Amino acid sequence: LLCLGLDFKRGGFLDRSLEAFDEVLRLDSNNRYALLNLEKLYEEQHQWKLAHNAREKAMALHNSDSHESKPILAFLKNELGLVAQQQQNGVEAKHYFETAIELSEQTIPAYLNLGDAQLISGDVGGAAETWESLIDVAPDRAYLVFDRLRDSYSRLGSLNKFQTLCQKLINANKKDWRARLALGRHLLEQKDAGNALEILFEAIIYNPHSLSIHQTIWNSLIMLQLQSNLVKRYMELTKKSIFYLDPHICRKCRYRSTELLWQCPNCHEWNTFLEEVIAPAEIEDAEPRE
Repeated sequence: LLCLGLDFKRGGFLDRSLEAFDEVLRLDSNNRYALLNLEKLYEEQHQWKLAHNAREKAMALHNSDSHESKPILAFLKNELGLVAQQQQNGVEAKHYFETAIELSEQTIPAYLNLGDAQLISGDVGGAAETWESLIDVAPDRAYLVFDRLRDSYSRLGSLNKFQTLCQKLINANKKDWRARLALGRHLLEQKDAGNALEILFEAIIYNPHSLSIHQTIWNSLIMLQLQSNLVKRYMELTKKSIFYLDPHICRKCRYRSTELLWQCPNCHEWNTFLEEVIAPAEIEDAEPRE
């Protein structure tokens, strides 16, 4: 029956596959493989509660696989939080997001969503702290909260903290082009186009194919009245720039995406996307970076 369920799944007969796995569980309620396959089917149908329950039961049956199961369960709890948020149940949503983070601190979308829920409830300071926690856990994902934090700092009357944050990230990772871009945009909005441009020129060295950097540079150049020496510097820096549309790649199945996804739509694995960055000196031998 288990093999039959797998055959139905591969053939796209999802209803029959569900029936087969349900029958396996009727005969053997502790069949872990049937539970895990049911979970995947429920995920594909966005039946998050059923997927969560199947994973939770499979995890209870085999404590030895908790290291693998906890991150998956955390992402499922995050999805349940989003459902609760859509139903205007802020308290339940925050509970799910907090539980997801407790299960696995690498559940990055849970930080985003928890902060959003806190902001909706009027807790601007709490939202900022949550997003700052994301940066502590995953500094390479800091860019996901740049706009949120800048807005929150502005509301809290401490906008200077944003520049300090960006500089801290740059000092910690000299190749962090996103922190440079965020800082450049911030300085540009503060009418400091000269310093913004210098930061952006640094950013473009590390990621010359980012359209957003080029656009912000041109905004800076326009504010500086297109000074010829600055335009020439820009042209020199971008001689070998390349552009492509799918910089995110799944490390499991190599599926490409224009944006960061938390679940691969091809292999359905969680948290598998890396960003592929190609600088001029690395074009011949580039690998995705974590």
